[in-house]
Amino acid sequence: MATFAINETARREQYVSTGQATYNFNFQVNVADELLVYVNDTAQTLSVQYNATLNADGTGSITFIDNSGGGGTNYTPSSGDLVTIIGDLALSRTTTLNTAADITTANLDTEFDNTVIRQQQIKEITDRALQLKPSTPRTVTGSGTSGPIYFPYDATVANNASKVISYNSAGTGLELGPTTANLNNLAGIISDISTVAGISSDVTTVAGISSNVTTVAGISSNISTVAGISSDVTSVAGNETNINAVNSNSSNINTVAGGITNINTVAGGITNINTVATNISNINTVAGISSNVTTVANNVSDVNNFANVYRIGSSDPSTSLDEGDLFYNSTSNELKYYNGSSWVAIIADTDVKTKVSANDTTAGFLNGKIVAGSNVTLTENNDGGDETLTIAATDNSIPFAIALG
Repeated sequence: MATFAINETARREQYVSTGQATYNFNFQVNVADELLVYVNDTAQTLSVQYNATLNADGTGSITFIDNSGGGGTNYTPSSGDLVTIIGDLALSRTTTLNTAADITTANLDTEFDNTVIRQQQIKEITDRALQLKPSTPRTVTGSGTSGPIYFPYDATVANNASKVISYNSAGTGLELGPTTANLNNLAGIISDISTVAGISSDVTTVAGISSNVTTVAGISSNISTVAGISSDVTSVAGNETNINAVNSNSSNINTVAGGITNINTVAGGITNINTVATNISNINTVAGISSNVTTVANNVSDVNNFANVYRIGSSDPSTSLDEGDLFYNSTSNELKYYNGSSWVAIIADTDVKTKVSANDTTAGFLNGKIVAGSNVTLTENNDGGDETLTIAATDNSIPFAIALG
């Protein structure tokens, strides 16, 4: 039994192991059996997993057993394991004091020591328990706002599973609250909840127009369609001025709509219209001679006929040839006619003299052209001088002569 003074200390020691085998404790015990040892949350057994050594004052140490050398188990905690040593004196008496036996100081001292040890054990346990702080304005007796606060517990164990404990609505007691699963789900959307809290006034506004929201929900497909053309909607919004202008001219637009067939016809001929626009000066010129145009139109068959007969170019045509066609060759500066097989130049003859050669034998213009008859004689001198054409008188006519140079 204890023969030492009981020191004031917590009856629990804890260590975060660094892999060592021995751990000390400073509270006092009578024998090694009054110890509880844990590695993390697993209770250890004396003489199986650890041994205890006591000092004279009841303090001591424990050493974990390593049997790995003999093929057994090494119970030494790993680095990082939590080792806990607690005093655990049994709540019982091993001595009795009565008139038939001597009451010794050793007996009394042992009983007093054990009483103090048990009180220390109770204090250590209560120190680890949930407690109201000393300044809490609540008495330990009574009910409601006074008295003890009890932990809730459902007789159906499954109803306690994963439940949190919360204050009741009166704030006077504890009760089972929501499940941890629901709280975890709530934690998963905490950012969304914060967002909603930041727009609580908007949420209240929406609640006030819930009927309108229901209407919108009924046309959600249409809203999705509009969302799909949001860029077009933005463009329309950016053209509000033009849209208002169109609205103020709706009557004119309706008039245009009534003549859409004609507009489409114009649109189909837009190339021709652009051509006319490009040649508007020529068109104005034609408009100024419209009477001449009318005359040409009235005689178009003659114009077409002349176009078929008379042509101009730098070389004689070789296709679309008809006897009697006329052609002006701009290269040789000659006017020609087509005799049915070839083009023949038409020669101007304003001065007959220039067409008669000096001898009037090879290049003479009249030689061989005028044939003398009974009343016509031609005298050619072949000397380059004048020639004489005599027409004899018949009946009462007067004969005359023409000198041809």
